[in-house]
Amino acid sequence: MHPNTAVPFLHTITLTGIDDHTDLAALGDLAQQYPCVEFALLLGRRNLQGPRNEFPSIDTLLLIRRFAEASKDAGTRVRLAGHVCGWWASSLLKGRTEVLDQFPLEVWRMCSRLQLNIGWAVDRGNLSAEDMRLDGLADHKATKHLQAIIIQCGENESVAGQVIDARGEISLPVQVLFDESAGRGVPLTRHRYWPGVDCGFAGGLKPENVANYCAQFADYMARQGLVPQGQVWVDAQSGLRDETDRFSPWLAREFLQATAPFVLG
Repeated sequence: MHPNTAVPFLHTITLTGIDDHTDLAALGDLAQQYPCVEFALLLGRRNLQGPRNEFPSIDTLLLIRRFAEASKDAGTRVRLAGHVCGWWASSLLKGRTEVLDQFPLEVWRMCSRLQLNIGWAVDRGNLSAEDMRLDGLADHKATKHLQAIIIQCGENESVAGQVIDARGEISLPVQVLFDESAGRGVPLTRHRYWPGVDCGFAGGLKPENVANYCAQFADYMARQGLVPQGQVWVDAQSGLRDETDRFSPWLAREFLQATAPFVLG
């Protein structure tokens, strides 16, 4: 399928890995031109351990919050998501919400969606469906404002499936990101879609291949006789890093231009 005949199905384009060196004014320009864009911040212990490329410092996180508020006052909504990584993500799935106290409350409150990057831990057998205690997270003062909680799903679908099965017991909407790459740039090798579930897709996506992936996904859905129900999005991380391993607004713009034919109007 050529992009000129693209079937629009995407609600959101998530660009992950905003860092200490990112030009926030450039992000504002992208948000103004592409209302579908969401900027995701990697959150975890690494934010507290000095310069860590993809993990912005607390000072940068607070600066991003002030920038988003100023942009909103000026008429541009800068959508932000938090992607919780490592031990923190596993802890939150288990209901150990004390990790939220490691950041100022306003850091969490500036994020409209919160993703738990647990796919790697589940695939390695370090986390199981029996560990799930999401009710406490949904009711916490730092997260009860959220529009959704996203569960990262790698090769092993057991935990994500269990969370979806139990979503009626959780006071926040639950979504799934299919991602076997976990930020390592490993390309997507298959298409997955759970009817009735808000689904995102990640894995080695970059400006030069995302249009082809979107076209293939649209073909897959047509062959299966499926119509997307709810929100669908794509998420890029490693494909947006420049040669110095910094988030590149230029690559971000290229990515948004490539996905534009697939974004719902």
